[in-house]
Amino acid sequence: MVILAAFVLLWVSAPQWDGPLRPAGPRPTAQSYVYLNDTSWQFTGATGCWSPIISIGGTIPIGGIYEAAVDLPYPGGASGPACTAQSVHVNSAGFALVDSTLPQTVGPGHATWIYVNVTVPGAQYTGALTLLITVSSP
Repeated sequence: MVILAAFVLLWVSAPQWDGPLRPAGPRPTAQSYVYLNDTSWQFTGATGCWSPIISIGGTIPIGGIYEAAVDLPYPGGASGPACTAQSVHVNSAGFALVDSTLPQTVGPGHATWIYVNVTVPGAQYTGALTLLITVSSP
């Protein structure tokens, strides 16, 4: 009987689900996030520089900022004219450009990383992000 009473007392007085590892407040729902399947990098302008590239997407809180990144190696081998990624345009509805590391020029035998920060939609979204990069080459 004493063991049963002790067990009931421990059960009633113990914190049930609000332990120190569980954050306070409401739990996030599926509607709290934007799900990007991938990032599609499209190029316009000078031909012969880069072909379309698909990179990873991610899961971002609604209205948050997503950092997209892509590695751009020089496409012409050891010689040839440099290619310059001049500017970026966000080509997906609901997304807005925050900033980027453009313009960047890539010469023969080199490569560079491009980073683009965009604000994701303020509502639930699942799909791709399309970025249009304007390219020039002398």
